[in-house]
Amino acid sequence: MKYRLISHLAWKTFLSNKSQFWLSIFGYALSVLVFVFVMMLTLQWQQSVDSVLTSTGTHFIAFKPQCCSNPYFSDERAEGFVAQGIASQPLAASLIDSLNALASVSNASPFLAYRLAEADGPVMIGGFDPDNHISVPTTCCAARDITEGRFLEPDDVGMVLVEQAFAVARGIRSGTSLHLKGREFRVIGIVNPGVRPAKTDVYMKLADARHLIESFSGVMADELMNIALVESASAAAHRQALKDVERCLGQAGLVSTYGCYKPASKAMDFHHRFLKVMAVFVLIFAVLTAFKTQRDSLLARKRDLGVLCAMGWSRLNLGFMVVLESIIQSVIGGFLGGALTLLILAWQSIPASTWHWFVIALGLVVAGGCVAGFIPAWLLTRKLPIAHLR
Repeated sequence: MKYRLISHLAWKTFLSNKSQFWLSIFGYALSVLVFVFVMMLTLQWQQSVDSVLTSTGTHFIAFKPQCCSNPYFSDERAEGFVAQGIASQPLAASLIDSLNALASVSNASPFLAYRLAEADGPVMIGGFDPDNHISVPTTCCAARDITEGRFLEPDDVGMVLVEQAFAVARGIRSGTSLHLKGREFRVIGIVNPGVRPAKTDVYMKLADARHLIESFSGVMADELMNIALVESASAAAHRQALKDVERCLGQAGLVSTYGCYKPASKAMDFHHRFLKVMAVFVLIFAVLTAFKTQRDSLLARKRDLGVLCAMGWSRLNLGFMVVLESIIQSVIGGFLGGALTLLILAWQSIPASTWHWFVIALGLVVAGGCVAGFIPAWLLTRKLPIAHLR
């Protein structure tokens, strides 16, 4: 039997039972509409959560403890490079380029933490790059931490920020002067950085910190630092970033980080799995809806199919017609549902980047229509022709 005749009869069947035809199309269109909006809502929820979790606990510092006498300075107990409260080794600034080249690292910046011996007690200074807005604000200090005055700017020279507790203890206010190793610095702001890992008493530009050390030590510190401020690419990549940075530091290299990246990474993994489960659930819903619609249609046309069998149609041709009917309905319903979805998206001014879900939904609905038509067709071919006339 020619397939053209089967296709023609399938279309005539739709026209003879318009209510069932449009009911089936409505089911497919609804599947597309539900799929697109469920996926969009799920993705928007995931993006809003991930925007927070991605940068949760992804900041850390890297340094190398000083395990032997420091060749640069004679009085290590009073003065010297310090990291996490212990003496640390000076590092070459070129290390930052190696860290920034790592795929697991979003940004790395040099930091110089040095303890000075002053007449009224030790002072911890920290030199950083105020033009860095990625790793510095999360590990050292940021403009939002200012409690008085203003934050350092890249063009500032001879100006410092003072940590709030240190300022209260020493009676320092914004706008006053601070003398370190005989040099005068102007306090332009008081800062409260909280519990960041690269916390010091006085913050200044990296260049000013290097010049200060050179002025009394005689050591060329232009290319020196002792701490790397690092921001991982994400919470999921944080563990790998720790390993990569330790490897770059070499022997005795250490990293100090927050522990909250672990639950953040787990939460992100859960959200990604949830999105996949939602996609599978919606697909199953579309297939079941299409299957029920096609099954109801066959039950309503049971006698018509029996007449075709009595006229000599083979069960294979009947099954092909049922599958073809389901595909036609799914294509028409899919396009109508997609058109309605696009109109709603345009009406709500939703970004076009989300419209690709229409194509996915259309493909899934057509695939679901094939499956939904194949199962009833398979059940149909298992029965004897006389069974359809009962």
